[in-house]
Amino acid sequence: MINRKQTTIIISCLLPVLAFSAPKKTLVLSLRDAVYLSLRNNPSVITAENDRITQKISLLLAEYNFQPQYKLDGSAEASQGRSDGVYTPPTPSYSVSPSATLNNHYGTQFSLSMDNNYESGVYNPGVTFQIVQPLIRGFGKPIVDIALEDAVDTEYTNKLQFKETAMQTITTVLNDYFSLMEAKQSLEISYESLKQNKQTVANDEEMIKAGRMAGADIVQAKAQVATTMSTIESNKNTVESARAKLLDDLGLPENTPIDVPTSFSYPATVKQLIGKGHIPSMKKSIDMGLQNNTNYQVARIAIGSLRRSVLQAVNNNEWQLNLTASTTRGGGSGAGANANLVSLVNSQNYNNSVKLDLDIPVDNFQNKADIVNAKVSLQDALINLAETRRSLIESIKTDYDNLKTSETQVELSRQAMQLQQQTYDLNRQKFLAGKISNFELLTQQQDLTTAKTNLISSQIAYLNAVAAFEQQIGVTLAPWHVRVRY
Repeated sequence: MINRKQTTIIISCLLPVLAFSAPKKTLVLSLRDAVYLSLRNNPSVITAENDRITQKISLLLAEYNFQPQYKLDGSAEASQGRSDGVYTPPTPSYSVSPSATLNNHYGTQFSLSMDNNYESGVYNPGVTFQIVQPLIRGFGKPIVDIALEDAVDTEYTNKLQFKETAMQTITTVLNDYFSLMEAKQSLEISYESLKQNKQTVANDEEMIKAGRMAGADIVQAKAQVATTMSTIESNKNTVESARAKLLDDLGLPENTPIDVPTSFSYPATVKQLIGKGHIPSMKKSIDMGLQNNTNYQVARIAIGSLRRSVLQAVNNNEWQLNLTASTTRGGGSGAGANANLVSLVNSQNYNNSVKLDLDIPVDNFQNKADIVNAKVSLQDALINLAETRRSLIESIKTDYDNLKTSETQVELSRQAMQLQQQTYDLNRQKFLAGKISNFELLTQQQDLTTAKTNLISSQIAYLNAVAAFEQQIGVTLAPWHVRVRY
């Protein structure tokens, strides 16, 4: 469900399907439209969602091992024959054997089975209950739950990676959306520059007719027109390439008629990208990164699994001492007191047993090697975790400083563009008054075009930097009110 306050992603139905009522009509996508559509159609997101189906089953299987397991075996047979000349008439026999087993979190294995044999009109039931309890190797909740805890950690890791896929998809579509917007803005600037250059040529022709300019001086202005027209063609190709990349991010066919808005409000886009408030302080950004960054969290989770691997390797080298206790009631043969359900309780047929099984590993080199390998892997992972943490903090600090620098560059580029516009306007008046040359005016036109392009480039660079920074500290979904349903 999508509303103004919160967006819930169910990747299979994030947004209503966009229907183009007229194939040739171009659909102008807002930034929010592009984000939501990418989460619905992007192949990476769809693949990640499909993977979650099997990933969930893995955890269910680990939990299923501690739930009652039921089984039912059955058979039916009819036989006849002759032995030593004695004929045996057809004899039917039936057997139904239900059983149930249960494993608890301390290694105890309970099993209950019942044999129901019916032959020649005689019913001989039997019930067996058995308990197997490891006393050394395989005993205790920390050991028995290793597989389950690994499955839980794996499931949590899969959730983090699924969320990371969604964040990466949003970051990518933002970058490509901004690239298309930058390409279109550059194209518009080139068209505006071409208009100015053509006007300059027209003015030069008038001044030549009036005898105020040499005929050769117009060559520079005409050359600038040709150069600008070449730039326009290059910018058109850039626009189409950027549009194709965005279509790929959105999971749409390459011929889908989409576009981005012609007008570009930088302050509004920044506000939309950041959401409520501002970029957090450096200290808060570091805290958020340590709490939310996927790579760091995955590295932390791996430590728990490796600690359990050491525990498992050590336990595998212990003695194996198992206590088995069982009791059987019934299971006799023939009729009378050995038959029917009463035979289960009349003490005519029963058996009780207690057994100890001992297995002592003697200088098992493989077990010792497993222990060493597990400990070394744990130490390596701890070193890697510390390095990942240090690298993440340094990266956040660097990107935070770069973000502030980029923000300053936007303001400086804006001021430079305004000053260059004023300079051009003044020099144009001077040119019309004959105080400067045509070459000087053309130079000012080029400088103004460059200043406008630099402003757009610095704004887009800042927006991309914000998108990357938000992914790094794990808050990409927040400005879009997106919640991932796993």
